[in-house]
Amino acid sequence: MARVIFEVWVRDASDAPAFDCLRAGPGGDEARQALKQSCPSAELSWMLAADSRFDALNYCASALLGRAHESDDEAERAPQPDVWAQDQRRWFELQGLRPAPLFESVPNQ
Repeated sequence: MARVIFEVWVRDASDAPAFDCLRAGPGGDEARQALKQSCPSAELSWMLAADSRFDALNYCASALLGRAHESDDEAERAPQPDVWAQDQRRWFELQGLRPAPLFESVPNQ
């Protein structure tokens, strides 16, 4: 199981913001493009590392909405493949970026 870095995109700055958690780096390119087309005003708010998309979404729901993320989607709870984390590290290195100080690590749920 690998910790993967997720980008948190806020789609609405109202009292109950809507958000998306997308994989950072090239693994999230398609999702970012779709988000930018459907919601051009969406903004990258922060990044975090999590073991699963569910953990990332749960952390964001708690932080932004004050409640737990609820989902029956088992795919969200699946551990992230090691190769995704390796690809992200390589991509950040090629970009000359050092992500470690920028991320908050989500505790295992």
